[in-house]
Amino acid sequence: MILYDISNIALATSFTFHKNFDRVPEPTELQQLITSSIGDMHPTISPYRAKHDVIALEGFSSWRKKKYPFYKAKRKTQREQSPFDFDTYYKHLALVFEDMRQYSNWLVLQHDQAEADDIITTLALRAKKPVCIVSVDKDFLQLQAFKPDIVQYSPLKRDFLDPKSYKLMEHILGGDTADGVPNVFSDEDTFLTEGKRQTPFSKKLKDTLSHLEEDEVLSKLTEEQKRRYLMNKELIDARCVPENIQEEILQMAQEAYKEKVNRVL
Repeated sequence: MILYDISNIALATSFTFHKNFDRVPEPTELQQLITSSIGDMHPTISPYRAKHDVIALEGFSSWRKKKYPFYKAKRKTQREQSPFDFDTYYKHLALVFEDMRQYSNWLVLQHDQAEADDIITTLALRAKKPVCIVSVDKDFLQLQAFKPDIVQYSPLKRDFLDPKSYKLMEHILGGDTADGVPNVFSDEDTFLTEGKRQTPFSKKLKDTLSHLEEDEVLSKLTEEQKRRYLMNKELIDARCVPENIQEEILQMAQEAYKEKVNRVL
């Protein structure tokens, strides 16, 4: 089974289109860009293909934002300042995905409170056959430690990613700048407060802590750092997707599959 983190693919091709034509692609153009990008990858990832592969979409309100208000808090401001017309882009994208949902063999899945990552993680960890995740997001590398028949293909590098350099403990301790999550040694609002900087997560600290078991790491942190650690873990560790959301994703996938089968019959 192939699981597509489609948002990054769609946005990357749309940015290139915008750079060349100084406008957002129309729905038909956008659909062609997405399907062409997917088609270019098929010779490499085709051994993982299933009758109904999955296109995972972003939800409208992530459960992480409710847990941690600073989560991806700068994204809206960055989009408002961008010359790229995101409002029009997302309207066109919704039309494309609705068309794909109705007329393609892909299972196009979206959960209101989940990110595409959550859909991909839930399905990948429960799959009974080998899985290929198509995404540039290195956060997915942690899944290969949990389940060895998962691989990740990067459309940017045009190759499979090697998980050896990824350390989940280091990721949790070091936070995730792109998502607005500071390291555990810094304040929660570090990325939103003008002039604030992270407390450095030095190489010495990484070498000391990243190879330890969780209870050993926690024993070396202050109470506030422990609290920050547990929050970072919930936001970063793929296994921390709320159980009810996982079950709803699985149910949604089953219903989408049945719909495709019934349509053929």
